Amino acid sequence: MRNKEITREKIMKAALEIGAREGINAVTTRKIAKYCNIAEGTIFFHFGTIKDLLSSAFMSIDKAKAEALAEIGAEIFEDPDERRVTYEVWRTYLDFWLVRPLEAKYYSSFFQSTLYDYRIHTTKEEDGLDTYVKYRELMENRRILNAAYQVIGYFNIWQYIINTTMSFAIKITDGELEETEEVKVFIFELIFERLMK
Repeated sequence: MRNKEITREKIMKAALEIGAREGINAVTTRKIAKYCNIAEGTIFFHFGTIKDLLSSAFMSIDKAKAEALAEIGAEIFEDPDERRVTYEVWRTYLDFWLVRPLEAKYYSSFFQSTLYDYRIHTTKEEDGLDTYVKYRELMENRRILNAAYQVIGYFNIWQYIINTTMSFAIKITDGELEETEEVKVFIFELIFERLMK
């Protein structure tokens, strides 16, 4: 890996760690420069603006998430038991965050901030994010959430599922909840019970 790429990765890692520990609004070029032992100008050279940097870190996590979801075999979507299909996809999503506690905190902070742009995020189809878009489309075609879509809308449902799942993943990785199968099933039922009616 060339020095330019190493520096870029180092800057993104610093933004991710600061954002995860202190919240997205606490990330500044001064803190990143100090963390990386570089001049602030180096950050702007690689990313242009702090918003570009924070968005790049978010999208790199999203790409990894899309790759994890791509590991779900297509055959699962042929299962007529939609509850089981939803559970398997959701477990892949939850488990992704459980092994990435810093990324979960950063992603959650970014997702709930004014930096998050739903339109860009859900239509971007480069760097592997087309996998995310295809997964979303597969889940949209499930009848299991149709009633919920009609009552509160697609965007509100996914905001709810993402925010709630990430909140529980963070509670588990922080040791506030046990990581057991029983807890995971309970969380799933808590999130999806009303949506599936």
